[in-house]
Amino acid sequence: MAKREPSADRHPTRRVASLAVMSSPLALGSAAAAGWAGPAGPGADGDARVALTLQDQLDLMSLPARYGNAMDDRDWDALRSIFTQDAIFDVLPARVRMRGLDAIVAYMDTAAVHPLSHLLLNVALEARAGEVTVRFRGLFPVADASGAIAPSRVAFGFYYDTVVRTPLGWRVNNRLFTRAPRDMKPTHTDLERRHGLVQLLEADRHDAAEWSEAPKR
Repeated sequence: MAKREPSADRHPTRRVASLAVMSSPLALGSAAAAGWAGPAGPGADGDARVALTLQDQLDLMSLPARYGNAMDDRDWDALRSIFTQDAIFDVLPARVRMRGLDAIVAYMDTAAVHPLSHLLLNVALEARAGEVTVRFRGLFPVADASGAIAPSRVAFGFYYDTVVRTPLGWRVNNRLFTRAPRDMKPTHTDLERRHGLVQLLEADRHDAAEWSEAPKR
């Protein structure tokens, strides 16, 4: 009996999305992945989508982990592989804006107060309207005032990246770090009780207009 050749995949977009879910331990397991994993073209809302291959998706999903490892290892050469030369990094809680790769490295090396570790999670990609963004959250174990490790003390924050494809791979061109979700829509209960996240959101908005420029090395 003749050997039957496997048939061509009639749903390449669905296949790419499924592979991405199986290949990444991060938060890619959403049916929405198929919306941006396929060929470029108009989406359901009319926005032009950017074509991302499976390798693109894996590379983009690894950016937060690589950043966290570079920060925890104080590996500034590795940190340079995360950002473009002209990247802007805004840190709302510190009221700091870093302009350019040298300024980012200088600030992290000499001025930043680092947590015990960067635990980065809830990574989500969006590719449309000619722009690719990566959004994720961070949990940061911190030491107490004496410098002792305090397991019960954990800070948190939210990262919003705009990324670009370069000859050396995907790089962050613009990063915003906030205390609270940028697009948070507080409920009536939140507002009534003055929930902590609402206060953080208001603090972010207040600080956004009060940048200090990080010195360039």
